[in-house]
Amino acid sequence: RGEPRWRERSSGGRKDHRRDRSPVIGEGGRRDGHYGREEYARGEESRYKRENSRERTSLKKENVRATSREVEEVSRAGNFDNWSTAMVKADTSTASTSSQAVSTTSQQRSVNEEVDRLHRKVATKVMKNLNRFYPGAEEFEPELHKIGSPDEYSKLAKQFSHQLRKQIKESYEAYHDGSLEGIVLTGDNEQFIRTEVESYFEGVACVRK
Repeated sequence: RGEPRWRERSSGGRKDHRRDRSPVIGEGGRRDGHYGREEYARGEESRYKRENSRERTSLKKENVRATSREVEEVSRAGNFDNWSTAMVKADTSTASTSSQAVSTTSQQRSVNEEVDRLHRKVATKVMKNLNRFYPGAEEFEPELHKIGSPDEYSKLAKQFSHQLRKQIKESYEAYHDGSLEGIVLTGDNEQFIRTEVESYFEGVACVRK
């Protein structure tokens, strides 16, 4: 057991240069088969710790440089104390503004549709009342023949429609803080149209046959 790691061969006196594969001799002449593996494991662990430490140091430096650049950019733009908070606030503000704009546009479109619907209904009611004074119409009353031609009929229909729808909208706005949202043609509005048309023709003479 105490023979050297390099030994001579008995034949020819030549040295055998093949490496002895026997376990490493430990303290007190004891052959320790675990000694080499433990040393290798400790060496690998030490090397891993050194490499990991270098990677963490490098990563920290990169983060510091990136943060410094971002703070510098934001500072030039607005001198914010906390660039992350400033960016979040800006994004939230933009989203809120966009949402409000969409809501306002949708509301305005709805009001416009309601107003257009009112205009059409006013025009229909005006013509229905004018028909009482115009021959050939289903509602025509012969004793009220006071519209003599198609041109006169068209002129009166346009005149009454624009005048009366304007008055109806102004009245609605006066009771709704200047808004036309939700406006519709009511029964009172229809009676108002009938009264206005009849009042106009009270002073008009019947057409001579």
